[in-house]
Amino acid sequence: MSGDSNVGGLPGTAMVASDADKAVAHLAEAFAGAVSEAVESRGQAHVAFSGGSTPKPLLLLLGTSKKFARLPWSQLQVWLVDERWVSLEDERSNYRMIRHCLLDRVPVRENHCHPVPVEFEDAPVRYEAELRLALGVDQGFPSLDMVVLGMGDDAHTASLFPGSSALEVEDRCFVKSSGPTVTPPDRVTMTYPLINHARQVAALVLGAGKHATLRRVADAADRPDAFRGLPILGVRPVASPMVWYLDRPAADGS
Repeated sequence: MSGDSNVGGLPGTAMVASDADKAVAHLAEAFAGAVSEAVESRGQAHVAFSGGSTPKPLLLLLGTSKKFARLPWSQLQVWLVDERWVSLEDERSNYRMIRHCLLDRVPVRENHCHPVPVEFEDAPVRYEAELRLALGVDQGFPSLDMVVLGMGDDAHTASLFPGSSALEVEDRCFVKSSGPTVTPPDRVTMTYPLINHARQVAALVLGAGKHATLRRVADAADRPDAFRGLPILGVRPVASPMVWYLDRPAADGS
């Protein structure tokens, strides 16, 4: 693992592995450490996973490797960073993917699995209330123990897309994400303030196809308004710098 890459200038820390499997393995180790530390310190761990294809290998590794079988799964509570506004049985559902890849494979308690209540029009409001109740936080923003993000080719993260009104929200934990720049269907997404209040934030970005976007993000990192066109730049955690888990092709474009 190395901090050296051709994308110097990324906000936070860039950890570069020789290949995708090793990058995923290092993130899995960091996840395990965050969960264990949270359970030891506070009795439970609250984590959130993004949807899409990027987290699948991480979820499968956590769900199938004997190395992680002894994690305190019964004290883990799982949330979604974002969700498509579709049935939980729909093949596009992020929760369906997370359940298949991880939750059905480890002893997480059923009432510790938190799908977005997409059957309701006010799903973002309901999900925020559920999160606040679970963490016992009435005012301010709750602090999740770890948030795992990905990054799209347009530099979107969660369901925070370029030019979306969701980018400007500062007083809510979850909002609806829709509009011409949002890949259909409509979404429910975490807002920047909730992501940025997490104790640890990780971004898993793999493959040579992401190098050009990473380069654009690094080059624009010092511009205060750059997040509007490159949404991942709005992720600036308060507690500790974001850690980018990259493979060598993503870092170097090779």
